Amino acid sequence: MTLAVFSGRKDPSWTVPSTNPFFTEIQSLLLAARNAKPKLTYPPEEMPSRLGYKGFLVQDTATKLTELIVGRETLELQQLLLKTMPKDQLPGPFLQKVLMEMKTVAAPSGLKRDSPDYKPGDWNGNHNILTNNNCYNYANDRVTNTFAQPGRGAAMAANQIQNPDQYNLPMNPATVRIRAVNDGLQVVNLPPPPQGPFPQEPPIPNVPAGTKHLVALVVEPGN
Repeated sequence: MTLAVFSGRKDPSWTVPSTNPFFTEIQSLLLAARNAKPKLTYPPEEMPSRLGYKGFLVQDTATKLTELIVGRETLELQQLLLKTMPKDQLPGPFLQKVLMEMKTVAAPSGLKRDSPDYKPGDWNGNHNILTNNNCYNYANDRVTNTFAQPGRGAAMAANQIQNPDQYNLPMNPATVRIRAVNDGLQVVNLPPPPQGPFPQEPPIPNVPAGTKHLVALVVEPGN
């Protein structure tokens, strides 16, 4: 079981044993969601493109099938799943925020208009890739299986840190910008209001046009 709530660090994950007091009711609601018409469970790759709560990833330990549970139609099931989470997995304020957001986050529509182009098999065809990469990996179009953090790769390449865990420092917009530039990203400043044309990819020496893409990095300070 995984609660999809973060983007730049690992999401809370845990196992729900058959002895859990909510196990039987969860099984019943999950079966009803699977058999609903239309079906109310979704492939992991249809996870909503948003910051914050994005649903639950439920994996059957026998079949290894992973399903996304999200949307107002399965609110009761999501609330039960959250009750099975160990208390040390998520701070109180985040827990309350999740409870509020699960009432409003819509079920997947099947369309991802705000996602960059990608090869689905490269990102969604392997459970290890799905669970060990994040939005920063996706933005840079690089699978590292390390939950990449802005600037950490550049620091390791320069032998400034030996262990990735040493680089888990507090994030804010200024430090993220500096670290992302160290990783090779370039800053593209938007024109002042009234806003002009959408910015074009900046020229980079020795890099062919069309091999670059625009990235927007959004930071919730302290996460």
